[in-house]
Amino acid sequence: MRISRRHLLRRLAAGAVVTTALSDSITEALADGRIARLKNLFNRTVQDERLVAIGMCDHESRLTVASSAFPEGISCDELQRAAMTPEAELHISGGPVHVGMHPVLSDGGHVANLVLLQDLSFILLQRQQCSRRHVPMLRIPLQLR
Repeated sequence: MRISRRHLLRRLAAGAVVTTALSDSITEALADGRIARLKNLFNRTVQDERLVAIGMCDHESRLTVASSAFPEGISCDELQRAAMTPEAELHISGGPVHVGMHPVLSDGGHVANLVLLQDLSFILLQRQQCSRRHVPMLRIPLQLR
């Protein structure tokens, strides 16, 4: 599925906003050694209808904490590769998602990467609805003959 440039830019902007909003909590939890509390924070954050899951990868590309809906069996390396493709798309059991890999920065520098999986099924739905509106219009001249 090809994502329009406009939708991709919105996704990137949304990912940056989420990362910025969570970065202080993440750096504090890492400094205090209380990474487990981030799971609750991630679970609350994914209540947005288009945000499917959040995870955090450390410097060794290990998934250290993730929201409950984060797909199992996907490595941080796989997510990084998907995020670097032009469409940044990954297919999981719930459908296609946009993979955003965002650096979490503190005063001391880069501390982790936040992985955001954002639902893309709404784009498919929009395309289907658009096709339904336009296809009948194309059939009208054929029926008049």
